[in-house]
This record gives sequence, C-alpha cells and structure tokens, in this order.
Amino acid sequence: QFSQDDFATGVVYDVDMDGDLTVADAYQFCQSLQPTLPSDVVKFRAQAVVERANVFGKERNHLSIILSNGLELKGFFDYAKYATALKTGAEIDVVFTLELDSYSGNICGIIVDLTLLNSLHFEELYKTTLLNNYLSESPQKQVVPANKLVQLLDQPSTLVVFDTYQQFCDCSKFYNFDAYTLDFFVQNKCSFKSVVIAPSKQFDYSQYNNVISFANYTNFERSLAPNCKYVQSTLPCDVLSDVKLDRNVCVSVYVALKNKNKFESIDSCFTKYLLGKCTYPQFVASVKVFEELQLIEVVDDYNLVVFPNKKVDLQSSKLFNLLSI
Repeated sequence: QFSQDDFATGVVYDVDMDGDLTVADAYQFCQSLQPTLPSDVVKFRAQAVVERANVFGKERNHLSIILSNGLELKGFFDYAKYATALKTGAEIDVVFTLELDSYSGNICGIIVDLTLLNSLHFEELYKTTLLNNYLSESPQKQVVPANKLVQLLDQPSTLVVFDTYQQFCDCSKFYNFDAYTLDFFVQNKCSFKSVVIAPSKQFDYSQYNNVISFANYTNFERSLAPNCKYVQSTLPCDVLSDVKLDRNVCVSVYVALKNKNKFESIDSCFTKYLLGKCTYPQFVASVKVFEELQLIEVVDDYNLVVFPNKKVDLQSSKLFNLLSI
C-alpha cells in the first residue's frame, strides 16, 4: 500500500546562496569539482527579487531574468509562462545550476525549479488576470454547501482557486490548507492538493479530479474548469472595485487598437498610446468590453480584427455596466 506522500515530488539542492557566497565563488567551487557527471551538477537555491524579465527564442518560449544581485537566470520552454508575473518585480524562490555563457562570457544560472512568492506587486495582476478570464454569459454552476466543503477539501487530487492572496488568507482562518501547495497564476509544483491564486487563462485544470473556487460572485463570471465547484456565496466582485470605466477611457482604447501596427502586440498599444490616459487594468477591461459587444475580435496576442462600422451602446455590455463610473 502506498500513500500520496510516496508519490510526492520535490527538488533537492546542494548549496543555499542566501548567505555571503558570491556568484563568482560559487562558480569556482563548481569548477573545482570537475569532471563530474551531468547528474552530479551542483544545484543552488536562492530567494531573490527579480529586477528584469524577458522572453526570448523564435517561439518566445524561453525566460531570461536578472536578479537583484545582477545574476542572469535562464529557464527554457515551460518557464516563459512566468514572465508576466516576474515583470512586476516579484520575489522568487529558485533552484538553479551555474555555467559560463559561451556567447557573453558571463556566469549565468540555468533554472531547475522556480516558485513565485507573494508580493504586493501582484495586486494589479490579480485584476488583469480576472478580467482576462471574463465571461459575458453565465455558466451553469455546481454550488457546494458550506456543510460539505470540509469533506470535499479532504479529497485527493483537489485544486482550490482564489482570486487574491488576501482571499486565501481570510479563508485560511476557517479552513485548513496545510496539506496544500501554494502557486500564483501558473501551475508549478506537482501536488495532489494545490491552491492557486488568480489562475491564468491558460491554466491546465485537467490533472485534478476536484476544482473548487472560493470566489463565487453575484455580478461577475469568469472561465474556470468545466467541472468546477463553487463555494456558496453572495459576495460582489470587490477585486475590481477600483477599476473604473467611462466612455472617454473606452474611446481612447478603441482608437489605440485601430491604430495598432500589424507587427505590434495588442499589449504594446497600452505603452505606446495610453500611458497617462488609463491604467493597464482599464485597458484590459475595455478590450473585454469591445469583445463582448463584438466591436473587435482578438485572434492572438498580436492580431485583432476591428469592425469600425458597427454601432453599439456601451451600456449593452455587462462588464461596462459593472465597472462604469
């Protein structure tokens, strides 16, 4: 007989770099052990603030980050999904190896495992993630009564969803999540029981038998797992309480989208045309309003179709009415 713990995965590291160990000394230590087998490579662990983050590669699926101590870390393939959160200046817990970059001649790190830590910088990202998951139509919901919630939380293969870290902290006063791992925005750890804060639109729910959302609003719907169970609630969506829309904001965003160069990303419209005119959450909300009213069709991150001759009333949008001043 095997328990769930027998199948739990983790990352083992060799050296903690949160002390006085410099990058140069760490690399020299690795070199002194040569030759070694690839399986014997020294793994370092650090908690650090990310100063810069970018994606690179032909498919833009690799990650490059610069830590506060100047060390560049590279993560290949799956790590690009962290870029949006890391650009906020997040703090991370990271395990990596060291090598000499053949192109620059600098010492760099190769990411083995990366975990996002809670950050006040995430507050805006909570809003934009929620808006990106917006649904104009109300899905059928399976609601969990409060008296059955504890039993459901004890089940294996369970994912619990919150929209902010504060929601998680508030619910932790009444429910025990000690057996759960904690992730932000994207899935990281392989765990039978996980809590995710503000899952992105691309989040993969398929590995869990049970998905439970503690955020169940009376005035806002968003896309989650098809089999998601919602905690019984009558709360409004206070996460978006300071995201306000009016006609002037929407017009500014619409004009910016119409002027977008075909080689520019949709997000670049905000930095190129709208700084000082609206916030980024307002920009994302306006795009979702235009999609809801079928004024535009977003094809991908770089391409959209604008329907300039269509006349609609902004108040025909549920989202606009929710956020209008």
